[in-house]
Amino acid sequence: MSGSSARQRRSLAFPRLLTTLLLLPLLAACLPADGTIPRQISVEWPEKRLAFIADERLGSVRAFRIGGGAPVLVAQSTPRARTAVRDLALDARRGELWVLGRDSVDVHAAETLAQRWRIPLEARDVARLRLGADGIELHAASGVLLGRIDMRTRVAVWRPAWQVRAG
Repeated sequence: MSGSSARQRRSLAFPRLLTTLLLLPLLAACLPADGTIPRQISVEWPEKRLAFIADERLGSVRAFRIGGGAPVLVAQSTPRARTAVRDLALDARRGELWVLGRDSVDVHAAETLAQRWRIPLEARDVARLRLGADGIELHAASGVLLGRIDMRTRVAVWRPAWQVRAG
């Protein structure tokens, strides 16, 4: 009996191996042309048991209910002009999710992901968002503060170029 069960396990293993080998080229074709795996950007809102996830290649953000087993998709943003997501920032006090795209920041109602505002960034090289005391801070990839978005007026105010170069 043990000999036949070993043969049976080996015969089952071969189709799995063959399937895996056949699927590898298909999976590789799904990767971007440069072969890198896209960065996933995520923010959690533990008080509401929500997690927001965006793929840097796509313009949409998904909200998942977490904490009760498998995550459940509860909302998805519909980007009109946004083709990528660079960063996310959650303002839990106001219930807003700030989404940094290539040339704008979109403000969404956090629980429904309905878009509230779009703030153009005038093709600035912003890579990160940080929630500050008086607004959203806009940072370059190097960490240098480029400007701020005032929470009250929803207007981006930029630091002068000489201050940005000085750090």
